Amino acid sequence: MTLQPHIIIGDNNPDNPKAKVLALYPRLDQPYAFDEKQNRSMPSSKEVGNYSIDFEMDVDTAKDLYTYMAKAYEEVREKTWPKKLVMPFTKHDDGYFTYKGQCKAKSMGKDGLPFYREVIQRNANGQKVDAGFQLTTGSRVSLLVKANPMKNNAKKPDVIEKLGSHTCYLYINEVLVHDLAPRKDYNPFGETSGSFVNLDHASSLPANKDDDDNPFSEKSNVVSIAEPVDDFDEAVEEPKKVVKKSAPPPPTADNDLSSVLEAWDD
Repeated sequence: MTLQPHIIIGDNNPDNPKAKVLALYPRLDQPYAFDEKQNRSMPSSKEVGNYSIDFEMDVDTAKDLYTYMAKAYEEVREKTWPKKLVMPFTKHDDGYFTYKGQCKAKSMGKDGLPFYREVIQRNANGQKVDAGFQLTTGSRVSLLVKANPMKNNAKKPDVIEKLGSHTCYLYINEVLVHDLAPRKDYNPFGETSGSFVNLDHASSLPANKDDDDNPFSEKSNVVSIAEPVDDFDEAVEEPKKVVKKSAPPPPTADNDLSSVLEAWDD
């Protein structure tokens, strides 16, 4: 059975602030790779680079996403794999969950030939934004993802110990931006007593024409696209939030999906 994509819905309803999906440390405009000399992620070629985004979600969204990933895992699970998918998200003391979705820009097809990916980014009207648009941390988004159950390819021993020998990764296919967060500007000077304070830096990129293949059904107000400049000061393997409450223990073979989900509310 072919695994189908899944939409992670980011509700932009201001009356329900708990229902949200926030982008964190997005690297979607082009491939990036960690540069050891620079000690940070840097733009790279499609031959070696990855696309990635951490995102924060409420508990209901996390449960829905885990259910999708667990079913995808079960569909392709081999006998040597653990029977249950360990919950791969990080739970924080404020009740929210975070996860890092990433995929290589270059992959090999079943025919042995390489193919290249790109992540489609859309404004709130579902229109594709111009190439080079850089999503900002804190933006409210919806995501179109595809499950990729496979051997755990993490390099860190603690990640391997937490998730087990096999897990389920997410490929990010498309992003719809409901609300674009202001870009954080690093000022090395601080404030001065000068009189020059009234410059308007606002700018935007024009939206493209409607696309007939938009997988996102929800629409809201058009977002204003910030100028494509970002501060890639350091590589972030995981969101920099203090985790005070540990994730639930790995489920055993006797646990069903419902018991795993119920444990999250404790």
